[in-house]
Amino acid sequence: VLVVEAASGKAQDVVTALESYKQDQVAFYGNYAEFADGQAQIEEGRVVTSGDYVVLVFANTEGADYGEIDKAIDSALN
Repeated sequence: VLVVEAASGKAQDVVTALESYKQDQVAFYGNYAEFADGQAQIEEGRVVTSGDYVVLVFANTEGADYGEIDKAIDSALN
């Protein structure tokens, strides 16, 4: 979990950077069969914004309920 409070009006820049980071990690993990679980975790990760806050979440994909994770993020930021 990573939470960033971006400078006013800069949240989208942070989202763009984190989405790029996420895609780079997916590509990296895709190079190694032994990291298939890690790749799945990254692919299912979330980048969520609320105002100037940006949250990056990666969870264990086995039994991960991103619906509950999304609710927790929403509750924490609102």
